[in-house]
Amino acid sequence: MPRLRWNRTRLVVAAVIGCLVPLVAMSPGGAAPAPVATSIRVVSVLTQNLTVPTSPDTPTIWVAANTPFDVTASGIDDATGLEAPLSSNKDTRVDVTAVTPNGTVSLGSVTFPAGVSTITFTRTLDAGIDNAYLHLESVERRTDPVRSGDSATFDVQRSFTYTSGLDVAIGGTVTGASCQPTTQSKICYRVSIPAGALTGDHLVSVGNCTNSDANNLCTTQYWWSIASVNATRTNPAVTEMGLDKSLKGVAFANGVPTVRWVVRPSGEEVWVDAPSCPSKGVVGADQEFCQDTSASRRDNSGDTWIRLLWLRDLRGSTK
Repeated sequence: MPRLRWNRTRLVVAAVIGCLVPLVAMSPGGAAPAPVATSIRVVSVLTQNLTVPTSPDTPTIWVAANTPFDVTASGIDDATGLEAPLSSNKDTRVDVTAVTPNGTVSLGSVTFPAGVSTITFTRTLDAGIDNAYLHLESVERRTDPVRSGDSATFDVQRSFTYTSGLDVAIGGTVTGASCQPTTQSKICYRVSIPAGALTGDHLVSVGNCTNSDANNLCTTQYWWSIASVNATRTNPAVTEMGLDKSLKGVAFANGVPTVRWVVRPSGEEVWVDAPSCPSKGVVGADQEFCQDTSASRRDNSGDTWIRLLWLRDLRGSTK
């Protein structure tokens, strides 16, 4: 009889321990612990008060110098791909830097509050930061994992013009839709879209050429058009680049400028020489852009003008 009592007692204790095990593994309320983020995703980088026109070549990120932009970032549980807080019970500091070919620039830090998966904050960059991306990285205790994430790559534009008009000027001395290069602002651009070809607003900007151009074709600054344009080969969009007479290397041969356009179509990384147009005012059958050499000229003030014809968004410069 005593042995039987011991066996029953042992069974009861085992049953109680068995009931306790699942209680230890579960969080209050019977649910499993909520996952926390294992990385950070930069969801969007959007320039304030500016809607970048939609076209087949609209970039993921467009940023201008000294112009505020909003960054939205989320903690991500990589196992599920779903949003998750960086911590459920404490605030987490995240450092923000701009990474460039010439090093990193600190943009301060932001805080992910406890239990919050997504935040939005505002930053600005200056004109010296091109071919950049944003890097976000959590600052943790030694025992905590570091979570990080990067944005897509982007260039910082020096200046920009946003218009619904067909004719745009930027750089130099701007008067209406025209401009003139000066000794202070040595290059300017006149952009003309054919009547009926512009299907929305037009964003025109000027950016710096950077050392990311392996071929060293883009050597000064570039003009960038973002618009939805239904131009044709016989009625193309036109950009005239004016170069001040004080610029070195602007030479003439038999009265014709020898400077050349170089072009980088939006969404592409390589600068290429613009081919010559087959005839004045016409884009060739196998071309999306061309230099209209017959329209190149030197005006009465001695400034040089070269003309580019194009059908789709692109960046253009001179070498």
